[in-house]
Amino acid sequence: MDESDGSSRMEALAPELLKEILEKCSLNDQLRLRSTCRRIKTCLTPHISHLSAPEECTITRMSLRKLHNSIHISVDIDDVAVAQHFIALGDRAIRQWKRKDNEKVRSIYRYRFTDTDLFN
Repeated sequence: MDESDGSSRMEALAPELLKEILEKCSLNDQLRLRSTCRRIKTCLTPHISHLSAPEECTITRMSLRKLHNSIHISVDIDDVAVAQHFIALGDRAIRQWKRKDNEKVRSIYRYRFTDTDLFN
């Protein structure tokens, strides 16, 4: 397998084989493996069932702020279902951080945009 064409060895594994490998790992090991690099994260995330979001969830508080050439989306992570829905959102952010405030966790995502007329 040639790495220069953009494919990695893990991405080339059959989904069934990847699933079998992950089943032998604990959830913590799966998450640690997922955090090693973006390519592995992209490859593994669909196969980790604990990260799959349910059909719907209730978001208690969310805010959006426009800054110079970027957008901040801020959301209270009240439960696991909300957190699962925001995994993909966080994967696309240029920066992501969390704040704990009065026992609530607020996740903040920053996205870059180039269209200055987007919010005018």
